[in-house]
Amino acid sequence: MLDQALVAYFSFLVLASKNIPAPRSRKDTLRGKMEEQMSFTLTAMRQRQAEEMAAATFAARNHNDYHP
Repeated sequence: MLDQALVAYFSFLVLASKNIPAPRSRKDTLRGKMEEQMSFTLTAMRQRQAEEMAAATFAARNHNDYHP
């Protein structure tokens, strides 16, 4: 009898929790963290691309012995 009551209680909690939306502040916090991470990732990608272009330019200039 106690097991059935516990199962019913936890089933009720699960069903009730599905109908309760996440607090707006939590959604905003998660959205802010995702935007911050995306910004950090894009900045890192741009920096890496700039470093690769600079290295390629340096290698091309040294290979051709071209010094303006």
